Amino acid sequence: MKRLLFFSLLLGTTLFAQAPKKPIEILVIGTYHFNNPGLDVAKFKVLDIMGEKPQQQLEEISTAIAKFKPTKIFTEWELKDQLALDTLYNKYQEGTYFDYVSKKYPKRKFYTHNEIVQLAFRTAKKVNHKKVYGIDYQETSFDFDSVMKFADSIRLPNFKKEVMNDIKVIEAKSNVLFAENDLLKCLYYYNSEELRKSDIPWYVAKINDSDKLGTYIGAYLASEWYRRNLYMLANIQKQTESSDNRIMVLAGASHIAMFLDLLKHDSNYKIVELKEVMEKYK
Repeated sequence: MKRLLFFSLLLGTTLFAQAPKKPIEILVIGTYHFNNPGLDVAKFKVLDIMGEKPQQQLEEISTAIAKFKPTKIFTEWELKDQLALDTLYNKYQEGTYFDYVSKKYPKRKFYTHNEIVQLAFRTAKKVNHKKVYGIDYQETSFDFDSVMKFADSIRLPNFKKEVMNDIKVIEAKSNVLFAENDLLKCLYYYNSEELRKSDIPWYVAKINDSDKLGTYIGAYLASEWYRRNLYMLANIQKQTESSDNRIMVLAGASHIAMFLDLLKHDSNYKIVELKEVMEKYK
């Protein structure tokens, strides 16, 4: 009887110890690059983020996110350059940021227009965060031109046409939205199931299958994209603590699509969408 009681207590203790902890709510915001550096394969005519309506919408979005109360905000800034990000965010908190960058980087629109400053910094300041966290990793090889040239060299006449058509579809739809000058509508599109469902299959079903048997130019590019995103996700996981009940991640829409696919295998996180936050807190 005593042994049975001991086993019951042990079982209860084991079950209690293994009880799942409450997952961290992770607000994922996929975006285009507000400053439009022209580095993506698709070419966009983005709205003027400094215009009156987008600035008003940024205030509404950041205020709603502040009510969501993220304990940490992660952005698409290289982890190895965290000190530079700290310097910029400190200037932003002090209210001297725009004067500082106009003198230090007078010809760099990136420092005034990009989404890290316009949305991540703005939100972090509203919730009185002392730090904004970089997660990006760029030491990968993403040679899209080599994939296209190799496909041409082995006479895959439809491959380039299909790939460019895929890009043109996203480019055209995005540019129509940008012309409407509605930032929130643009962000909803960049976080839509429609766009996300087209992202990973593009790498797996198309790029990965773009060369001939025994050559892996397409597969290498796809693997490098996976590697970059795995490293970025690792940078989120390693900088998240048990006290972080809610966090926010702001990154390019393609990164977010990858994160969501990978996070299916990590029960420590529960996905929250921008639209949910806007509907609840606006």
